Order: sequence, then C-alpha cells, then structure tokens
Amino acid sequence: MSPLPSSINIAIEQGINALLRLDPQTRVRLDQLEGRVIAVNVVRPDIECVFSIVGRCVNVIGKVDTPADTTLTGTLSAFRSLSSGNDALYKGDVS
Repeated sequence: MSPLPSSINIAIEQGINALLRLDPQTRVRLDQLEGRVIAVNVVRPDIECVFSIVGRCVNVIGKVDTPADTTLTGTLSAFRSLSSGNDALYKGDVS
C-alpha cells in the first residue's frame, strides 16, 4: 500500500476537523475512540491512510510501525457506497 503524500494528509485532516467543529455531538462520540489508530486501505488504487483520534480531533498520520487498532480494507467504490447506506460492510466489500 502507498501512503498518501503529507500535503494530502494535511488537507484531509483539516477538512475532517472542520466538519467535526460543526457537529459537537460527533466530537463527543469520538471520546470512545480516544487514542485509537485506524488504518484505511483502499485497493484499486492502492492507497493507505492512517488516522489517530486524540482530543476529539482526527489526525491523519503517515505509516505507523505498530499495527492499527482497526483496519478497514476495500475498493474505492465500496468505501464510497457506504455514504449512501450501501451494505458493503455486510456483503464483505469492505472488511
């Protein structure tokens, strides 16, 4: 998997955290994920993005040396379908 360039990581992180500032309830729910590392592996194209949750914010980080607490893997189209309520998780398109 190829990690994203740091400039893209910064843009993603800023976008996510700007949206979180508009939704205080979701920021409170992030407390459940405090200190966790979540890896998202997209296949076709091969992209890896790693997130850490700290202080009710999402940090986009490069490669990590230790295994992530959770890893999601799937195609770009499968991840995109999740936003419309598609059952890609249940069909195994995203695991």
